[in-house]
Amino acid sequence: MGCGDLSPRLVCPVVCCSRMRRWNVVPSSFYATRPNHPHIGAVGDSIHAHPPRMDLDGILIGETMEELAGIENHPLVNQYPCRTPVWWARTGDVHKDPALRGVSGRRIVMRIPKQFGRIEGKIASLLRAPKEVRRPLDGMNSMLWELADGSRTFGEICQVMNEMFRESIAPVMQRTAAAVQQMMNNNLMLVLEEPLMGRWFIGPGRTPEHQVLDDLGDDHAYDWTPLADETL
Repeated sequence: MGCGDLSPRLVCPVVCCSRMRRWNVVPSSFYATRPNHPHIGAVGDSIHAHPPRMDLDGILIGETMEELAGIENHPLVNQYPCRTPVWWARTGDVHKDPALRGVSGRRIVMRIPKQFGRIEGKIASLLRAPKEVRRPLDGMNSMLWELADGSRTFGEICQVMNEMFRESIAPVMQRTAAAVQQMMNNNLMLVLEEPLMGRWFIGPGRTPEHQVLDDLGDDHAYDWTPLADETL
């Protein structure tokens, strides 16, 4: 994936010993030099009829409403959360539609290949274990995923999330930042200092070059048709 004419810097979270979070800047080669980084662990994962959601559940759920006063002071306010290359698709009906570019309001599901070691691979082959994990996102995290196309700032995303989910997502800045960090921990998202501007593909239904996924059967319920105005 090329970087075009821009020389962006990526921002990643660092947890200090004092438990206070700060955000450090790393070189733009951070992602390009890690082509085979796993999105998740391989051991113990499986595909079944009702797979568990990602460990993001509950992060974007709150009980009280908080206005966006002070968003201008948040360390991520002018940064750009952005999806990393991963196979994903939409499924189900529209739950909440903000009528924004590239946002359908439907649920998101990801297909992520397992990363087996040599011995694990032999055992998995003998047991005919699944070669991939399918991760459905809940409504709030699906909305966050669609919004994080590298063209919207964290501040803009928080405004939309607040408008869509109101008191259910309060306090919106803290919970959205926590969800972004959790996706970063799973190598599913980056935070950029500049807009993505097409430097890599983030649209639905494409297997990244460094991954291998089997073809889906005809009985799937996944829709990876790009929206008319979607950023790819």
